[in-house]
Amino acid sequence: MEYSELTGSDLSPTPENIEKTFNEDSIGRNNEVYSFIKILRKIQNDSCVIALDGSWGSGKTFFVKQAQSLLEKENSKSDVKFIPIYYDAWENDDEIDPILSIVYEIVTKINSSFKNLSDKTVKITSFLAPWIDLAGNTALGVIGIPGFFKIEKLLDVFKEDETLKNVKSNVTLKDSVKSFINSLIQKQGDRLIFFIDELDRCKPSYAVKLLERIKHYFDNKNCTFIFSIDIVQLQSVLKQYYGSDFDALRYLDRFFDFRISLPDADIEKYCQSIGLKNDSDTYNKISLALIKKYNFTLREISRYNRMLKMAFNPYKKYSYGFPEDKANSFCRYVVTPIVIALKMHNSKIYFDFINGKNFNPLLEILMETNLVNRYLEKSSNEDYRSRIGEIYNVLFVKQNYELIEGMQFYYSSRNELLKLTNFLSKISPIME
Repeated sequence: MEYSELTGSDLSPTPENIEKTFNEDSIGRNNEVYSFIKILRKIQNDSCVIALDGSWGSGKTFFVKQAQSLLEKENSKSDVKFIPIYYDAWENDDEIDPILSIVYEIVTKINSSFKNLSDKTVKITSFLAPWIDLAGNTALGVIGIPGFFKIEKLLDVFKEDETLKNVKSNVTLKDSVKSFINSLIQKQGDRLIFFIDELDRCKPSYAVKLLERIKHYFDNKNCTFIFSIDIVQLQSVLKQYYGSDFDALRYLDRFFDFRISLPDADIEKYCQSIGLKNDSDTYNKISLALIKKYNFTLREISRYNRMLKMAFNPYKKYSYGFPEDKANSFCRYVVTPIVIALKMHNSKIYFDFINGKNFNPLLEILMETNLVNRYLEKSSNEDYRSRIGEIYNVLFVKQNYELIEGMQFYYSSRNELLKLTNFLSKISPIME
C-alpha cells in the first residue's frame, strides 16, 4: 500500500480538505464559521483587528481558511465585496521586513496572471510601481521580459542591507503602502480581510515587527485583520523578546480590538468522519477512549489515526482460532493503540510501559471501556487488577513462553509488538 493512501484522513488544510470538512461539517463548526462571517460583515467603515484565540492543534487554520473560502463564495451574491487574504506568518519568518512579504501575498492573490505563470512572475501593475521606485535602480535588474518582473527576485533585492535600509528610511514608504491598499480596495472590492496565521510560532523579533508594521502601515478604515493565535504562546514569544517581566497581555491589547475564543470542535463527529466509530468494535472503543483520556487535539487525532493505519489494518480479517492468534489480537487491538497514544502523549509513561514498569495504562483503558471480560476467561467478580497485571508481566516483564487467559505469548511477543508500533512489522500496510 502506498504511503499516500495511509494519509487520506490527514487534517492538512488543503483546498480539498477545507471543502470536504465544510460540506460534511465533520468538525462540527459550520454554525460558528457562519456566525464569524456575520461579525466580519457587520464591521463597516472602521479598521478592526481581531484575535481568534485557540490552542495549538485545535483547528484555527481550518477555521480561518473555511471563513476565507466562504467569503470568496459569497462575493458573487453580495453587494459588499470582500478581498480575503491568507498569510502564514511562520512560513514567512525570515529577516526580510514583513511589509514586503505581506504585499507579495496580496499581489499573488489578486493578480490572475500569477496563476498561469509557472515561474511565479506577475505583470507590473500600478499597485507596485511605488515599490519599484523605492528600491531604486537595483530593482530594474530583476525585470525580465517587458512588462513583467519576478516578485521573489525583487524581494531578494530588498533583503540587501543597504537597499532595505534606504527603503525603510524613506518617509514615503508608509504613504506608498496606504496608497497601495486604497488602490487595491477601490479596484478589487470594498473591504480587505486579512487572515494572519501562525504568528505565535514565529521568532520573537519577527512577531513583534509584524505586529508593529500592521499597526502603523495598515491603518485603513476598510481593513480587517484576524490573527489566529494561541494567546498564551504568543505572550511567551513576546516575553522572550522583551523580558520575563514584560506585561505581554497588555501589550497585545494595544493591537487587538477584541478577542474571540475558538469554539470546541465536535471530537466525536470528527473521529467518525475518519473511520473511528463509536461502536462495540474493540479497536474503535480503545482508540476513542485513548483520544478522550489524553485530550488529543484535532491535529493530534489526525496524526494518531494515521499512525494506527500505518501499524496494521484493523479491518483486515485475521485468524483468531488458536491461543497464539488470541494473543496477537490482544496486542494489535488493545496494546498497539495504547503504545502509540502514550508515545504521543508522555514519553516517560511510554518508556515505563514498554519496559515493564507501569501497567496502569492497560488496566485503566480496559476498565474504562468495559472490555475486561473479552480477555479474562474467569468470572467477572475476581480481582481484575492482578490478572491484567499478570498478562502485562508475561508480555513486558517475563517475556517468556506462557499460556495465560487463553492467550499464548512467546519470547518474541514484546519485540513483535514494538515492531508493530514502529511500523516495521511484516503485517504493516506500508510494507504491502
